[in-house]
Amino acid sequence: MLIWELPQQLRLAYCLARDPRTPAPLKASLVGALAIILNPAIDLPAWIPVVGQMDAIALTVLTVRTFNSQAPRELREEIEAQISAGQSRFDLDLKMGAEGARRLTRLVRRLPGGRPRRGLPEPPVERPAEVAAWYRSPALPGGPTNGAGGEAGPVGPANRGAVDLKVILTQDVAGTGRAGDVREVADGYARNFLLPRHLAQAARPTAEAQIRAQRDRQRHKVEAELDEARATAARLEAGVVEIAARAGETGKLYGAVVNIDIAEAIESQLGVVLDRRKIEFEPAHEVGDHEAVAKLHSEVEARIKVRVVAA
Repeated sequence: MLIWELPQQLRLAYCLARDPRTPAPLKASLVGALAIILNPAIDLPAWIPVVGQMDAIALTVLTVRTFNSQAPRELREEIEAQISAGQSRFDLDLKMGAEGARRLTRLVRRLPGGRPRRGLPEPPVERPAEVAAWYRSPALPGGPTNGAGGEAGPVGPANRGAVDLKVILTQDVAGTGRAGDVREVADGYARNFLLPRHLAQAARPTAEAQIRAQRDRQRHKVEAELDEARATAARLEAGVVEIAARAGETGKLYGAVVNIDIAEAIESQLGVVLDRRKIEFEPAHEVGDHEAVAKLHSEVEARIKVRVVAA
């Protein structure tokens, strides 16, 4: 692995290790290998082929790359796309860590003896709890608001605990939820990532009502599709599809009957249009009765009787 590929591979390994879909034994092997490599008390014997001649950095690189290559391909490709878009778990944790560090720095500056920020009033110095409440006050420039029209409200218990923001996801976000889910997330994560990228919107009563209505429409649509699939399955299973093909005296066909022939016969005889790719059928090479399976829905399939006769 080229040295400039190392940061990308490390980010990928970090995201794979944090993802619950990565097999636990694979994670354990990574932790165990790194623990042995990076432990100064353990010195790998030089007589071990290849490994014994490598330094800790080279072994770490080899371990990380092996870990990444053994992860499920679909999961690895998904995370690589997130890394390229700057939306991976690594990027989220980095931004949330930076946001936490900035918040802590601002709070420390407001504590007694800390260096006050220019242009802000001096905080109260009687009790640290009052200092923390003063810092979270909506009256601070750029702070949260608690009144109509964006005006600052009083500092109270509601403001002192306001560390989360309730949002409605408008798109699927890895590690957070699916589109339409209502989540309480860290304020910095929402304001610095979800909202600017239009991945979520603030959960106001009107927005929640719209989401509920949208979910009801989606549920009714899914139920209607399921009912239609069941009705189509009953119609297909009640009939027999007959296909004529050239055959010899022994009943062997000169060619074969395949799923596209089944789809055409179903459309002409039963009036049902099916995509041939949704029909599972072992090619028939002789006359007689056969069976095809049509995938009509994730929960519904139809077993269709197929009769092949000599033309």
